[in-house]
Parts: sequence; C-alpha cells; structure tokens
Amino acid sequence: NFEEAQMMGVPAAQETLVERVVTVVDTSDFVGQWMTDEKLRDRSDLAGDAVDDCAADRSVVELLAEQIEAADKVVLNKMDMSDESTAANADKVVRGLAGEDVEVTR
Repeated sequence: NFEEAQMMGVPAAQETLVERVVTVVDTSDFVGQWMTDEKLRDRSDLAGDAVDDCAADRSVVELLAEQIEAADKVVLNKMDMSDESTAANADKVVRGLAGEDVEVTR
C-alpha cells in the first residue's frame, strides 16, 4: 500500500502527497464479493497476472475491507442496479468498516 511504499523509500511515494482516498463500491455486486471465500489467485479479474505468492494468498474480503478502511470517503455506486435489501446490506457493511468519521454517500 501507499504508506508502506513511503516507509520503504519508493521514490514516487516520497514525492507524492495523497490528501484524500475515495473508494467506489459496486453496490450491486458488493455483498456477493463480501461473502466469497476466494483468494486473489483465483480471481485474475481482480489481481491480474503479476501477483506475487504472498499477495495471491490474500482473500477477496481482505482486499475489500482494506480499501474501505483506507478511505476518507466511500461512494456507493450502482444503487439503481441493486434491490433495496442488497443496497441496505452493502450500506451497513460499508459503514461498519469505514468508521464514524468517513463520509459514505449513495
């Protein structure tokens, strides 16, 4: 992640200032992804081909949680493609992960 890159002295990270992190959540698909037990190695659509063994063992859920927890703002996207139950469940999980100080918008 970016903070680790800064600590390791990666030049691009040393010369970059990140003021806000915005995470966009696909509300229509989030709950299904949240309930999966898949690892990144099983999901080339998420990880691509250049994943090292350590990263490949991370779960999809871990990646989702990390992205939401790192956000200063979370946008719940594709609400029009979600039924009310799916949207409510996604909203509840996201708000629980994000914390009180994080702005969550629909």
